Amino acid sequence: MSYARRLAQGRLDIVGTELKARQEGRAPAETRELIARLPDILAEGGRGPGRPRPPQDLEPPALAVELTAELDELVNAAQLGSLKDQSIDELSALADRLFAWERRVSEQRHRVHDLIDALQAEMKVRYQSGGASVEDLLGDR
Repeated sequence: MSYARRLAQGRLDIVGTELKARQEGRAPAETRELIARLPDILAEGGRGPGRPRPPQDLEPPALAVELTAELDELVNAAQLGSLKDQSIDELSALADRLFAWERRVSEQRHRVHDLIDALQAEMKVRYQSGGASVEDLLGDR
């Protein structure tokens, strides 16, 4: 979820930068220009501090594949490469769709992390109170 969310945020940053430039009266950016500006565009869209969670497995889980496919249906790399051909209204609609998708995934991710936190808190209480023990968990080996 975090990976797909970050992809959406990056795409939203790219679309938003082009939309802002158009609203300011600048000509559509050529693909080469957009690619050259990507490091700056993506750095501007920083999302603030977060708790990095290093990947345990380098293979994307099925959910990540599913979410990125869903995101690609919304806007894929080829569409990002042809932003210059889209009108301000089309760019605005695309930004709105990306924002809504990112919010939905972000809310789902937040609920998952809330559940993980609740489970960890419950496990801590059980181990501290003696309701569970490592010995019981491991059993006879």
